[in-house]
Amino acid sequence: MKIAITIACSHSYQYALKECVSRVKKAIAHAKTRRPELDFVWVISTDEDGVNYANKVCPGAIIEVTDLQEGGVRYKEQAQMLIADLQQRGFDRAVAEDVDLCWTVESDILVPYNALSCMLDMLQFDDGYYDVAFVTYPSQSGSAFLGGHGSPSHPIAEDFLVEERDVPEELMSKYTDAKQAIEKPDAGEDAKKAWSDVNEEIKKCSPKNNVFTLNGEKWRRRGWFDNAFPGIGKGAVLETDWTGLGCNLLSRKALHLASFDGYDGKGTQDLFLNWRRWKPNGIRMCVISHCVCEHVITKDDGSRWVALAHHEPQGECIGHLRVQLVPFQPHKHHSDES
Repeated sequence: MKIAITIACSHSYQYALKECVSRVKKAIAHAKTRRPELDFVWVISTDEDGVNYANKVCPGAIIEVTDLQEGGVRYKEQAQMLIADLQQRGFDRAVAEDVDLCWTVESDILVPYNALSCMLDMLQFDDGYYDVAFVTYPSQSGSAFLGGHGSPSHPIAEDFLVEERDVPEELMSKYTDAKQAIEKPDAGEDAKKAWSDVNEEIKKCSPKNNVFTLNGEKWRRRGWFDNAFPGIGKGAVLETDWTGLGCNLLSRKALHLASFDGYDGKGTQDLFLNWRRWKPNGIRMCVISHCVCEHVITKDDGSRWVALAHHEPQGECIGHLRVQLVPFQPHKHHSDES
């Protein structure tokens, strides 16, 4: 069985590439103890400034180079289009190499030693029930875990509705006015912006209660893993409506459907694949919380931290997902980039 490992990272996102590659190699070694026939091809997608370091960190890898330039605000159109281009180049090379499976990894994700083994098991589950296996990890904020519920119109469902939050009276009044304005047939850009802004403010308001109590009052499908599957962790694999692309194993069918044609940078590129390419074509995705990845995150002040994901080791919540932020300590000589 031939597996492509595709890692996408522009020059400025190579700060954890050495650690990322090291973790992937350990996961490969573990998987090969059970499946010695596995064969791998490495593909790293980067920009021109990142080629030398990519070759240094992963000698022998196929290097795909984008002609797009870095720039723009994180999660805005220009940055998202660059990520999509990098990942598309990796997917296209994997197809050209005629691989059976594609393991896509993001350079700021540190995978656990058993990630590949668990994902391989899930793609074999029930004669290929799943085409995408996803090992979850903490978000860029270092809090919520990825995976959960959504719909084509709302790719990630709201974790807590307006009525489930403690919203101050003044903000609730702004929300009502913005809602009335956006529902008018002639609603313009100002109304759309006001609606977006007030919803972002409301998301900062605390829930009235925990998800268990709120589900008891009215059960609903919630967006992020922690609230979509509360209390789930060790030993669990669940069907998910959406995934990130930080640690995913794709079947041949999912790989061949992995195209960003038509993507305009609005919304994240992973959700575009989920809802525009995979779900409409009957691709089932699972999220694994039995093993969890760690995420090297960058705060607004430029400092870098590792969101250490793990399972609660004791007490009534044993096995539940937990996160601890610790300073990122790169491998020795990591900053010695050529």
